[in-house]
Amino acid sequence: MYDKLEMRDKEIEACKKLADFLFGNLVSGGIPKEELDWVMARDMQVITAFAMRSNEFSNTPPNTILAELLPRLDIALRMMALKAPFLIPRTTIDKLDILQLMDMDESLRSKEAFIEKNMKSYGKLLHFLKGKMWREPEWPLFLDELIRMNDLMATIAMSRSTDKELPINAGTLNILLMKLSNHYPINITVALSNLASAYYIRAENVEVALEKMEEENKEENKATMKIFKNLLAGQSVH
Repeated sequence: MYDKLEMRDKEIEACKKLADFLFGNLVSGGIPKEELDWVMARDMQVITAFAMRSNEFSNTPPNTILAELLPRLDIALRMMALKAPFLIPRTTIDKLDILQLMDMDESLRSKEAFIEKNMKSYGKLLHFLKGKMWREPEWPLFLDELIRMNDLMATIAMSRSTDKELPINAGTLNILLMKLSNHYPINITVALSNLASAYYIRAENVEVALEKMEEENKEENKATMKIFKNLLAGQSVH
């Protein structure tokens, strides 16, 4: 209703209240086990709508928006680890070999090889598949919502936040989930392009930081040389 009336403040407030209610019940253990996936999916839909509208129509700081999304990501990954532990990397997501990930194709052999090398609990893969083809496993119901939320999180962080690692981690996780599941709620080509942009921005920031350090070192070296010359000349240093 608020969307059609273009009452953005009311719409954002309504989304936030509903998301708080859903997430509050998730973390408090007030949801029956058989309904957890559905409530997680619904919560992500609502909090993503809140984040999109807050980012576009309000002056909400980006870190405030991200602070609403990150706990959902944490809970979703914990739930996913219980369902399919082999989906969780052995190391942190940023340590995954992105080139190897991009080379993975849709064949079961390719996915198994990647999982065996990079992911936890490889031995549970066959139990998870239960004799089905790879395209038909019982992926978490909230998988598509998680990918969309991650995509938005990466976009906000890349354009408005000082955290330049978050877009890389969120983007890599999305590529991983889409490649393994063959679910593509967002365009994977665009996702790969965004991930490349995130790497480029991080490299730019590193270059700027190095240049700044170099300039600071030059000034420090000048000061050091001045002190050294004064000491040689027997002068007091001020």
